[in-house]
Amino acid sequence: MNKITRFSGTLLATLFATVICLNANAYSFMVDDLFYDINPDGISVSVTFENGPNKQANTPANLPSNLPMEGSTLIIPSSVTYEGVTYTVTAIGMWAFELYPIITDLNITSVIIPNTVTSIGTLAFLGCHTLTSITIPNSVTSIEDDAFGGCNFTSLFIPSSVVNIGNGAFSGCGNTTTIIVDDENPVYDSRDNCNAIIETATNTLLYGCKNTVIPSSVTAIGGGAFSGCSELTSIAIPNSVTSIGGSAFSNCSSLTSIALPNSISTIDFYTFSGCSNLASIALPNTISSIKNFAFSNCTSLSSITLTGYGSWIYSRNQHYGLSLIIDQIKEVNIGCNITTLGDFKFNPDVVNCYGQTPPTCTANTFASYNGQLHVPTTAAAAYFTAPYWENFTNLIIDLTTKIELDASSADLFLNSQRQLTATVTPQGSSVTWDTTDPAVATVDNNGIVTANGVGQCYIYATISSVPAVYDRCAINVSYPQITSITLSESELEFKQVGETATLTATTTPEIPSLQPTWTSSDESVATVDANGVVTATGKGECFITATMLNKSATCHVVVTGNVLITLDQHELAIDINQIATLTPTCSPVETELKVTSSDPSIANARFAIQDGATIIQVLGITKGVATITVTSTDGTATPDSCIVRVAMPTGDANGDGELDVRDITSLIDIIMNSSNNPNADLNGDGEVDVRDITALIDIIMNS
Repeated sequence: MNKITRFSGTLLATLFATVICLNANAYSFMVDDLFYDINPDGISVSVTFENGPNKQANTPANLPSNLPMEGSTLIIPSSVTYEGVTYTVTAIGMWAFELYPIITDLNITSVIIPNTVTSIGTLAFLGCHTLTSITIPNSVTSIEDDAFGGCNFTSLFIPSSVVNIGNGAFSGCGNTTTIIVDDENPVYDSRDNCNAIIETATNTLLYGCKNTVIPSSVTAIGGGAFSGCSELTSIAIPNSVTSIGGSAFSNCSSLTSIALPNSISTIDFYTFSGCSNLASIALPNTISSIKNFAFSNCTSLSSITLTGYGSWIYSRNQHYGLSLIIDQIKEVNIGCNITTLGDFKFNPDVVNCYGQTPPTCTANTFASYNGQLHVPTTAAAAYFTAPYWENFTNLIIDLTTKIELDASSADLFLNSQRQLTATVTPQGSSVTWDTTDPAVATVDNNGIVTANGVGQCYIYATISSVPAVYDRCAINVSYPQITSITLSESELEFKQVGETATLTATTTPEIPSLQPTWTSSDESVATVDANGVVTATGKGECFITATMLNKSATCHVVVTGNVLITLDQHELAIDINQIATLTPTCSPVETELKVTSSDPSIANARFAIQDGATIIQVLGITKGVATITVTSTDGTATPDSCIVRVAMPTGDANGDGELDVRDITSLIDIIMNSSNNPNADLNGDGEVDVRDITALIDIIMNS
């Protein structure tokens, strides 16, 4: 039986539109019985589906037999070759395996996707109920709507690269018990994975739609993330979450309570709309805006808890979404560290105020004082006489729940731990621990704090059953005292400007995350970058220094060379009177050059400008070998040389370096005197005769 029971209007429209187009040719080519579309870039393809009159005629007797498989595992290739062209497979396209029933009819139980694929399209594996496992590589960034609807995965790993999960991506996956989300993934979005357990690599369990705990690696909950999760009864959101999208929990009809962290500043439009069984919610004083319809149709919402430290200032305009339901709030719980309350105009049946000191109120904090006021047993006198609190006619002194940490602040060194102890009343009360910044410090369920990064944060301890009772400890994480720094090299010698070497710094005690500050005493000799890479810039000596906190270490740098000169050619063969060109380059900086020849009578050289660049013109003068050398005018640069071999031009019978009628006369003399001169064999027939005169004339005429 097909397990897909929900389709959005958009998807239904898409299905209809696709069926209308069935007569079109939906694929570019087929290789090994898989169909591919060529993407617009012309060099990559998407796996697609067959679309033709025989689409529904596939039976076990005529199903593909050449699929790339190992046993019951289908292996999507990373590239395919068709008509001599090799294409990279970059996507699993829309309906790729739903419309072509190779998965179910061949009883394929797993699919391996290559790490060239970046997206898994809408409905790609819809209804593939025989699939029990699939490999999603860390190249995939997007899983589209209903991509795996109705699959029977028992577990699934979502890599950190995935930043988009579409609506219903895992809807109807009734057998999925565990989904592991890479704890480096910055965005978590359960969508309709209502029966799944999400487990991060840090072993934090996320029960997709029942009792959900989101790990502290998550920073955002997307719009509509849990929308329609009818089995979700409660959810804990960590302080790492800074934004919750609109309609994130809309129509979660079984959600009964939620506590928002003090990292949240806005409750967006329709965030909890339609949560008909939501009875209570904890709102921190960091919330500066509650937008319209945030709690629309929350017909059971009658209790709120105001949490935080200091003032909870309420504005009807800024908190309009709360204003619309303020009259249905019959129980108000005021956190133990709230000191000031704004113009809520509460009309409560019950007020539980846990502060030992009554918060400062205004004439509009309460619209009536007819309800019960419950206060701590040790604070009766204060509430009895405090402005506005004294107006309550039914004062009940019975609140005994409290919590106190053994420290209000703590200094920790990086990578160290500290035990925080919470004293609770009543004894044995369960405590929920949280951190405002897991990058600085985390805390486990036993109150053990681990310092993860230099900075400041708060560790919160809250009575689990009474979110209005809490305490916090300010954590300051710093680096430990360094006793010494050691560099990988104490001396560096560079023979050439432009050479590089890398220095590393090690501290005692070792602090891997601490990076040194690098400086050079003379950047005209050597520079150093933030990674400790030293570059010789000029002849001389200097010191490279690494500083970490209160300690430093130095490396003595000596540069014995200077500018490096490089020629584009190191050997030349030219004829007499021929001009060749050399191009010099200087590194790392340009310098004034000079050029010399080891024998100017054979080859000489001079500078010239060509297309705005300096070149060297080399002239062949007489037969022989000479060396052309380029260096700096001040003699400090490392020079470069080119060996020049000068030969007589072909046909230069008299050896004067010119080709003219005089060479014809000389060649006639050679022929008449039968001289042994192989250079006179101009036609290459092994003999010197009148035919070479003809050849010489051709050379002269065409020279």
